[in-house]
Order: sequence, then C-alpha cells, then structure tokens
Amino acid sequence: MSFHASQSADLGIATVLWTFVSGFRMDLSFATYLSLLPALLIIVFNDGALCKKVIKIYTAIGLFFLNLLMLVDMQLYQHWQFRLDATLMRYMNTPKDMLASNTNLEIILFVILLIGLTWAFVYGYSRIFKKSQQANQRTRKEIPFSLSAILLLGIFLRGGVQEIPLNQSNVYFSNKPFANHAAVNFAWNFLHSVLKNSKHTKNHFALLGKEEAANLLAAQRTKRTSPDSLQQRILKKDTPNVILIIWESFTAKVVEPLGGEAEITAHFNALTKEGILFSNFYANGDRTDKGLVAILSGYYPQPNASILKMPKKSQQLPTLTAEMAKKGYHNSFFYGGDLNFANMYSYLLGKEIPTIINRNDYKTNSSSANSKWGVYDHLVFDSLVTYLTKTEKEPFFSTLMTLSSHEPFDIPIDYKFGKGDDVELFRSSLAYTDQSLGDFIAKAKLQPWWDNTLIIILADHGHRNPPRDEGYNPPSQYHIPMLWLGGALQVKDTVISNIGAQSDVAYTLLDLLKNEGSAKFPFSNNILEPSPNHYAHYIFNHGFGTVCENGFVTYDYTNKKVIQQQGEKAAEIERLGKAITQQAYQDFLDR
Repeated sequence: MSFHASQSADLGIATVLWTFVSGFRMDLSFATYLSLLPALLIIVFNDGALCKKVIKIYTAIGLFFLNLLMLVDMQLYQHWQFRLDATLMRYMNTPKDMLASNTNLEIILFVILLIGLTWAFVYGYSRIFKKSQQANQRTRKEIPFSLSAILLLGIFLRGGVQEIPLNQSNVYFSNKPFANHAAVNFAWNFLHSVLKNSKHTKNHFALLGKEEAANLLAAQRTKRTSPDSLQQRILKKDTPNVILIIWESFTAKVVEPLGGEAEITAHFNALTKEGILFSNFYANGDRTDKGLVAILSGYYPQPNASILKMPKKSQQLPTLTAEMAKKGYHNSFFYGGDLNFANMYSYLLGKEIPTIINRNDYKTNSSSANSKWGVYDHLVFDSLVTYLTKTEKEPFFSTLMTLSSHEPFDIPIDYKFGKGDDVELFRSSLAYTDQSLGDFIAKAKLQPWWDNTLIIILADHGHRNPPRDEGYNPPSQYHIPMLWLGGALQVKDTVISNIGAQSDVAYTLLDLLKNEGSAKFPFSNNILEPSPNHYAHYIFNHGFGTVCENGFVTYDYTNKKVIQQQGEKAAEIERLGKAITQQAYQDFLDR
C-alpha cells in the first residue's frame, strides 16, 4: 500500500486500516501454511538443537522466496491491477522476455531490495531467537498438546470451521477494488491460485442455466440484412490482399478522432480520413496472448487461464489464417519479438502460416536495431514491405505485430513527450510506432500490390495509460481503435459506430470475402451489419465487462457483485455478460 501510495490515498484512513482487519484471516491462514513444517519437525524430532537448525534454514529460504514474491507482486500490480496469482506461471518459461519489460535500473533496484530485505529479516529472526538456541528434549507428556496444536493450525489454515474454506471473497469488504486487493495476502493468493488452476475441470463461471446462457448468446448474433448493407459495397474486388497490423497497447485514449489526446498519433489520425474508422471497438482482454487468440480465432480469452499455454486446446481452435489459406491466400506473420513468449509460437504453428518471422530471423545484432524487447518497429515494417514486394505471391494475408509501445518503452529516437514517468514514456513510444506506421503506409502506396490491398489496423489490447479516474477495469481501458484502409477500399472517410470487439474480426472479414469458413467462429458477429444487438465483451482477472448500445456492466466473480454499471438495462447486460463468459469458458473446458 505504501508502494502504491497514490491509490491508497484515495481510500481514506478508515478504509486503509480496515484492509488490515479484513485481511487478517488470510494472513493467519498463510502463516499457518508456513508453520506446518516446523510444527511437524518439533513433534517428530526429539533433538531440540537439530530442530532449531533445520527451522532456521527453512525460515531463511522461506523469507527469500516471500520477499521475491512480494517485490514481484508490487511491481506487477501497477501493470496488471490484480494481486499476484498463477498468471505469473504462464510467462516463467521466457524469463528474458519478462525482464525486458523493466529497465536495467529497475532490475538492479529489485535485486538490491531482495537481498537487503532478506538479510534484514533473517538477521532479525536470528536476534529474536538467539537466547533460545539451546532447547530441552521434549517429554511424552507434551505430545497430546502438540497434536492439539496441529489440529488448531488446521482450523487456522482453512480460515475457520465454516463449511466453505477461506477464499478471496472472505476478505473483500469495499466497493473500491484496490481496497479489496490490498486486503488479500499476496503469498496466499499466489499459492491458492497455482493449486486451484493446476487443472481446469470445473466451470467456475456457470451462474446461469445452460439453456438460458445458450439462448441469450444466440439471440445476440447479428444476421445478414439487405444486399444494400455497407459490407456489400465496401471492396473493389472479392479477393483483395489483406495486411493485419496488431499495434501493441494501442488505446483509443490517444486517438484524437475517438475523443483521445491530440498529437500523439498524428499519422494514424490523418489516415482515418482515408478509410473506415470503427469508433466503438474494444479489446477482449488485457494481454497480448488474449488479444491474439481473439483476433485470429474469434475466441474469447479466459478470465483465469490462457488457452495459448495449452497447445492441446489451442491447436483445436479455428483460425483466420487457415480459412484464408483455403481461399487461396498466402499467409505470413511478422513480429520483432520472441514468439515463444506466452507460447504464441505453438499457437501459430499448424495454422497454414508458412512464413513466420520473429526476433531471431532478423539479420542484425546491433544495439541501434534492437531494443530489450526485440527489433524496433520501423525495421519490422520495412522487412514486411520488402517481403511482400520481392517474395510473396498474391493474394496474400500478412499479419504484423508491433512491440515498441510495450514496457519499458524503448525506442530508437528522441522521446517526443518526455520520459520522466511511465505515462510520458508510453506516449513517446506510441508516437514512434505511429511514425513507423506512417512511413510504412507511404512506402506501401508505391508498391504494385497497393491498389488491391486492404489494411486493417487494431490493437492487441488497451492500456491503463494515459490514466483516467473511471474506476476498476472500465470500458475506456479496453476501448481500442480499428481502422480499415488501402487501395482495395471503395469507401473512405467513414465512421462505423457499431459496437464490436477483436473477436468479431475473423467472422466479419471472412463474411466480407464470401468465405463459408465464417461459420466456424460461433462467438463472432459481423460488425458491418446494422443491428441493435451489437455488443463487446472483455475479460479481466476473475471478472468481465460487457458493453451494449444502451449501457455497460463490469462484474467481479470473486466478490460476486457488479463493480460498475450504466444504463437502464444494466440487469440485462449483466445476464448477457455472465452468459458469454459461461459459454466461452465451457467451450474452453470441452476442448
């Protein structure tokens, strides 16, 4: 709470104090976990001196790992906005990429704090117990007391004698999510999450009847209308080339035509006059692995898991690339980072993408070409232009993911908006990628394939910055731009206000190209069709947000309460959001 002092200050003294009171059961529960092994050692071993040595070593090791988790939790919370849980395990196989999100100074400070805190606590422990190093041997009369103590520890461990063991909802007490998160014990939460999510066998989000949930979702599907609808006259040709640009952390909050800040993405702002801008478009999740599966598979991400981390399941997903290949398209995928991160590479393999380019495929090792996260965006854009012009056959479907607007926002040019804090760094990195995009479009217009090409630009997810005081996981944090442009378009300077999300892209594009494969994307809608049923649904850690024409709802499954709502039909939107999450998660379990 000290580390996130600005958020703590918004709670008030009474609420801050109550986080300690409310969270005490969970603190006591985890203290019990830590005490089980020493308790058993004391009972089993009659040699008190040996017991003391073993417990001292156990304590030192435990303090190290607890300090490690504590520091990781503090750092990640400002990015993830939820306490440390099993989400961390999804990225453990790529530690280099995890560290790439931090500056060298941050890493050095982290190591110094870890060593310093561990030494201080171990030293304090040794001082406290210095006078009790010599222990008398235990008598048999003490065994019943020891066994009773173990039983008592068991009660503390489960949080009491109530029927349902302790969980996060037991310490939630406020309408302010940060206060609830502060009450949660980070170590208990991490351990509980790892154990709970080791196997996904139960639908924890099933709050409605199966038939009711299915009917609610089916009723929201858009249906094809008259032949005069926009999608019937949007393209010059039925088989255009398609370039899909997925922009890292590209939020609507920095796009002036969408009501965002001016001058940050000047090139993108100008390009909106050349194509079709979708003004009510949303990300389905808050991480790249969630956005990628939503865009390419029209699939909702999971609130407490990642299907990309489970190749057995992800390989069963339909993909836009596979359907495009059936229609004769040549697929490629360009990224400047390491696709092993979050298991993205295993997802892309076998999806009819013969050309997959990532960090190790670029023939440059110079510091001027590489950031901590990977190859700079302008070089990736340049390599795509070269490849499409000199190597690729038409029609082609090529996907490019940027990375320079990812923490630590390392860019090869001057920081236009400064670099005094994360917000300034973020703005500057977006301005750099925007410049790279503008240069790419200018070069693309000179290529022979431009007149027959549709370019789709959207984000992998939104971002917490620039900050807005709109609550916990509000729609604005997931509101992202989507722009269609290119020589293949015959509609320009147009704004589509239909509500949609990343999960609608695959279905919409395939339907537009008259590809029957669109039927394989049951969670998607055609965003181009006029309909009052359009909606966007996004998930965050143990919660969701659903946006409709008449309002929105954000819901917390841990607290089993609505966080925010707007509109007269909020209750209906809440039921729809529950139905979508339930149906999508059940599909995830069934794969």
